Amino acid sequence: FVAGKKKDRDGVKRIHGLNLRQASSHRRQMHRENGLRRRRDMLNKRRRIAPTSEEKKTANGESGNHDEGTIKDYIQMANDAIQKFKKAVEEASAESQQQQLNALKTIVYMLSREDMDPEMIIDAIINAGMVKNLISLLESRNTTSSELQMQAAWCLTNIASGTHAQTELVLPACPAFIQALSGNNRKLKEHAVWALGNIAGDSDEFRNSVIQMGGFAALAKIIDDSANMELVRTGCWTLSNMLKGRDPSAARREFYKIGNAYYMKRFFQLLDSKQLQQQQQQKEVVLQIEGVIVEVVWCLTYLTSRDEPGCGAIIKAGFADRIAKLMHKDTKTSILIPSLRCLGNMLAYSDKFNEKVISDCGGKHILDCLAFCMKHQHRGLRKEAIWVVGNILAGPPSHKKAVVDAGFLPQLVDILQKSQFDLRKEAVYALFNVASQLHILSILVEKHVCKMI
Repeated sequence: FVAGKKKDRDGVKRIHGLNLRQASSHRRQMHRENGLRRRRDMLNKRRRIAPTSEEKKTANGESGNHDEGTIKDYIQMANDAIQKFKKAVEEASAESQQQQLNALKTIVYMLSREDMDPEMIIDAIINAGMVKNLISLLESRNTTSSELQMQAAWCLTNIASGTHAQTELVLPACPAFIQALSGNNRKLKEHAVWALGNIAGDSDEFRNSVIQMGGFAALAKIIDDSANMELVRTGCWTLSNMLKGRDPSAARREFYKIGNAYYMKRFFQLLDSKQLQQQQQQKEVVLQIEGVIVEVVWCLTYLTSRDEPGCGAIIKAGFADRIAKLMHKDTKTSILIPSLRCLGNMLAYSDKFNEKVISDCGGKHILDCLAFCMKHQHRGLRKEAIWVVGNILAGPPSHKKAVVDAGFLPQLVDILQKSQFDLRKEAVYALFNVASQLHILSILVEKHVCKMI
């Protein structure tokens, strides 16, 4: 399957003399989050199944055409399978379980096709009243086929990746999904973790429901499974969905209450950059480790956003150094972006925090990395780097001097002159933070920065 997620990223900004929890910056932050949310559509977070060559021939024909008529045929196949499943459930005979399984395999295949919009199929499942049957299969202890439970879980995971109303119908399955996390069925665990992530990521209300049912405690067992790093990655993604949201305060309280000590220790282990160095010859293992690192850093990003005491504890635990060691010119953008966001959050509160973070990271190392990121072709990475520079410039005078001495001032002015609007806006905030130094202000006046603004 192709992993995908609907993730919204939180961020805290800091201006010299101001904490941007105030209204104007809050609107800017919400604008950023809403933009990210719009870019995460349903198709990017569905469980997908890789069809065999025989299945491709059967479904697509040898030519592989995907015209309108063929799509209609697929939808009809899914509707037929739904009716067969409902009939088999009503019969409740010894043979009906195999009939249910065959029907579910067809439905899952159609839901998971790359070239299919699942909306119509999900609606057909809902309209047939099939969701309750799927949840009953997941909950049943009398089901002799673990494969049948797994296929039911797969269907529910796909339904939970849909609209808010569709996801709401899967909410009653959460206790069974959470129970599956402590079971021995590895495949069922994978589906359960993914489904819980989809549900928790839908809304604050659903996230809180998953947490109240024991989500944090159950996930601790999942991310401790070093033998299955792909499951650990999905578990950390689900955890990140449980930590984010417009009002994550209740989620954080429960997190710190239930699993803070364990999770912080495990996060610290998973962010060890030596893992990547030791596994350079095994590309598949490296990809798995990188995937885990991405999700762990996003978890820390949410924990450091708009929570000064929590951020202080994370800084004290040494995570700034762990994250900085992951950042270099060869680091993937998928790791650099959350790493910059997390460090930017750490730098957004007080001079005391700034001193500790810069000291732990190594001032030259972090500035070199920021200089590289500000020239990167990835626009989002450049934007994050400018934001972090702005937060460093909001710190003590020694930090301002280090940034200016490293040559960032001409870069910021150049961005203000030539870049896209969103990058120019970040550059304005950064320049505002350094303009309190009179000698810097005179340079900005000479370069007509005020006129550009």
